[in-house]
Amino acid sequence: MIDKDIRKLFNKALDAGRNRNYKESIVLLTRIISSTDKYPPAFLYLARCYHALGDYNRSVQLLKYFIKLRPDSGAGNFFLGRSYLAVRNYRLSTYYLKKSVKLNPETGYAHGLLGLSYLKQKRYTLALTSFRTALKINPDNTRIFTAYINSLTVYGVKLFFKQYYKNAAEIFEFIVKSDNDHIVAHLYLSAIYRELKIPDGALSHLDYAISLSPSDPALRLNRAIILLQAGRTPEAITEIKRISSLLKTDSKLSSNPDELIRILINVHFKQEKYQHAVYYAEKLLKIDYHQPYLHSIVAESYRNIGDLKKARNHFIRAIEDDRNVIEYHYGLAIVLWQLKAYTQLQGELERILRKDPKDEIARYYYALVLSKTENEPDKTLIYLQQEIKKHGPDTKLMCSLGIQYLKVNLPELARGWFERTLKLDPANKDALVSLIDIGEKLADKDQLLQYLPRYLEVFPENIPMRKKYVKLLLKEEEYLKTIEEILKIISYETENIKLKETLAVCYRKTGNYFDALLLYMDLLRNNPESGRFLQAVSYCKMQLGELDDAITLLKKASGYMKNNRTILLTLGALYYRSERYEDALNTLRKATEISPNSWQAYEGLSRTYKKIGNHIFADKFKQKAKKYHKLLS
Repeated sequence: MIDKDIRKLFNKALDAGRNRNYKESIVLLTRIISSTDKYPPAFLYLARCYHALGDYNRSVQLLKYFIKLRPDSGAGNFFLGRSYLAVRNYRLSTYYLKKSVKLNPETGYAHGLLGLSYLKQKRYTLALTSFRTALKINPDNTRIFTAYINSLTVYGVKLFFKQYYKNAAEIFEFIVKSDNDHIVAHLYLSAIYRELKIPDGALSHLDYAISLSPSDPALRLNRAIILLQAGRTPEAITEIKRISSLLKTDSKLSSNPDELIRILINVHFKQEKYQHAVYYAEKLLKIDYHQPYLHSIVAESYRNIGDLKKARNHFIRAIEDDRNVIEYHYGLAIVLWQLKAYTQLQGELERILRKDPKDEIARYYYALVLSKTENEPDKTLIYLQQEIKKHGPDTKLMCSLGIQYLKVNLPELARGWFERTLKLDPANKDALVSLIDIGEKLADKDQLLQYLPRYLEVFPENIPMRKKYVKLLLKEEEYLKTIEEILKIISYETENIKLKETLAVCYRKTGNYFDALLLYMDLLRNNPESGRFLQAVSYCKMQLGELDDAITLLKKASGYMKNNRTILLTLGALYYRSERYEDALNTLRKATEISPNSWQAYEGLSRTYKKIGNHIFADKFKQKAKKYHKLLS
C-alpha cells in the first residue's frame, strides 16, 4: 500500500472515530497496520477505538506496541496510562501517566488522571499535588475539582485522627469555602475547634451540620458536650433532653461530659462509624486505662475496620481487667479465628470450656478450630457433625466438614459440603479453592471448568489461578475464552514472552491473523534474527493477503533456519500464488534435495510444471508425490 492510500484510509478512519463509529474505524485502521508497521499513528488510534468500546486489554497491547515505535510520545504514554487505569493496574498507570506529564506538562487531564491513579493507591499527598496542578491548567474542570475535594477530604480526615488539628483545619476550611453544604467538612471543623478549645467555632460548624441532619443523635451529643465544656450548662441540659427523645430512653442522661462521651461512643458504634468510636474511647482510656468495656468497644471497632492485631490486643486488655465477662472471651475467639491464630484460639476455648463445658459458642468455635489443629480427622468429624446438627446450615461448619472429608480421602463427600457452602456464600474462598483441588485430584475437567471461572469472578487478581484456567482452556481448545483470559494476565505480566506466543497461537486458531501478526511483530522486534518469528509473521502476512511481504520475510527466515523444509514448501507455495513460477520451481527442487521423500514438494513441482504447460514433468512429479504419500500412509 502506497503512502497516499495509507493517508486516505487513515483520514477516513479518523472521520469514523469522530462520529463514534468505532467499529468502522477499527476495520480501516486494521487494513493499514496489516500492510505496514511503519505508520505508528494507526496503532495509537486503533487502541483508542478499542478503549472507547471497553476492550481495555486489547487497547493496552496496541499502545505498548505504539510506545515501542514512539517512546517519547506524550499522547501514547497518556493513553496507555489511561488504559492501565481502566484495568486497575495502578502501578503501571502511574508509571505511564508520570511519563506523559513529563513529556507534556501542560496537559491538565493527564495530571488529573495521575492524581486519580495515586488516589487508588492511597498515596494522598501525591494525588493532591497532581490535582492542584491539573486545576491550575484547567480551573473550570468540575470532574477534576470533585476528585480534588474528595482527596482533600480523605487527607483531612487522616490528619485529624493523627491529631494534626491545625493542618486538618486548613483543609476543611478550604472545602467549606468551595462547598458550604459539605457536612463532613463542617463536622470535622467542629471537632477540631473543640480540640483546640474554640467552642464558638466548634458550635458554629456543628449547628450548620445539625441543620442539614437534625435527627442525628451523635451531632446532638457533640453539641451538648461542647456546651458543657464551655460552661453553658442550661443550654446543654436543653440539648440533653432532645437527645433523650432521639434515643428514646426514659432514664435521665448525665450532664457529665465524660458520661456523654460514653453514650456518644455507643451511638457511633451502632452507626458503624468505628473510627469515631475508637477516637472517643481512646480519649477516656487515656484518663483511666482499666475500663474493660471501652477496650471491648475499641476491639470490636478495630475488628470491623480490619485491624485484627489491635482488636486482639484490646480484647486481651478487657479480659485482663475483667475475666468474668464471657462476651470478651467470645470477641477474642472471633478475632483469633480471623487471624488464623488457631493454636492460641484452641487454648482460649479450652479455658472457657473448663469453666462451662456446655458453652454453645465455645463448642461451636472449638469444632472449627479442631479442623485446623487436630491431627485426628475422625475425631474432628464427630465434633463438626454435632455442631451442624445443632446450628443447621452454617458456612464455616460446612466448609470445615468438607475439608475434613478431604483429609480422610473422601472427595465426593467433601464436594457435597463445599457445594452447600457456596449456595449460602457464593464467594466463599475456601470452598471454591477446595472444589478446584478436588477437580484436579479427580481429573474432573467439567468441575474445573465450572469453579475456576467462578473463583476468578470473585478474586480476579489471582494470576496463578488464572494461568491454571488458561491451561485448561487450551487443553479443551477453547481458544476464544483463552484469549480473554490471557489478555487479563498480560496487563500485569507485560513482558511474558511465552504468554504472548500462546496468545498469538490462539489468535491464529480463531482466524484472527491481524492480532497474531501484531504479537509476532512485537516478539520479532525483540529478537530480529528469530527464524521462527519471521516464519510466523510471514504466515500471518500471507493469510492477510500481503504476499510480497510474506515472501520477503520467509526468505529472511530461511537464512536463519537453513535447510528448513517447512519454510521452503511455504515459500514455494507463495511464489506459485504470486505467479513467480521459476522461483517456485527452484525453491521446491531445493526442498526435495533436503527431504527426498517429501510428497508435498513433488506435489508442488507437479502443480507448477502443469501451470507453465510442461505436462511431462507435471505427470512425472505427480507420480512421485503419490508414491511417497502412499509410503507415508
